[in-house]
Amino acid sequence: MTLLFGCWLLTINYSVATQLLTLSDFRRACQDQSVLKTNPFYPDSVWNNWINEACADLSGYGIIEKLDTLIWVEGTTSYSANTDFIRLVTLFAMRPVGKRALTFIPTTEIGKVPVTDFEPQVFWQTGKGENAIIGFFPPPVVKDTFLVIYGAEAEDMDSANDTTGIPYSYRPLIIDYVVYRALLRDGKRSASDRYYDSYMKRLGDKLKFEGVFIAPQEIKP
Repeated sequence: MTLLFGCWLLTINYSVATQLLTLSDFRRACQDQSVLKTNPFYPDSVWNNWINEACADLSGYGIIEKLDTLIWVEGTTSYSANTDFIRLVTLFAMRPVGKRALTFIPTTEIGKVPVTDFEPQVFWQTGKGENAIIGFFPPPVVKDTFLVIYGAEAEDMDSANDTTGIPYSYRPLIIDYVVYRALLRDGKRSASDRYYDSYMKRLGDKLKFEGVFIAPQEIKP
């Protein structure tokens, strides 16, 4: 996709060791895990909904990393994020001699950063999700290219061979969430609570381990 006055260009999946699993793989794994605990014979559409719910919740923490190339347009220092944007991970200025990481600053510091040269030095983010704005300062004096690494929203899986960009290491969390939902539907509240607690603990541990300093948000009805 061509960049035009603040749009994004060239989206590729940046996730490392994603080892993509299909919707069918997830559904079978969840049914195998739940066969002695709940009814494995719900329609596929029900399992699919629960799997997509789990993926949507996990991707809300920005664990699906994508890389974009952003080409500077003269006179512009901020750009709209992609529609699947969750959070900004980092921003690099690309130079002939190699890439240079910019420093993140809160929006309250915009305009207060000392300018030591005419190269972009800092970046910031306002808004959330698809309403997010990415900016940098100071503007370059020559045509520049930026690499943007951001956490992206998961796409719903509908067909058996559809995949998600969520890293493979999060597979046990998806299973915990789906079995929790299945047990809850069966009215087995005590058992469902155990799977819910397991999901939240694993999520908290995983986010902390990977340096995503966002507290897990309660999803329990």
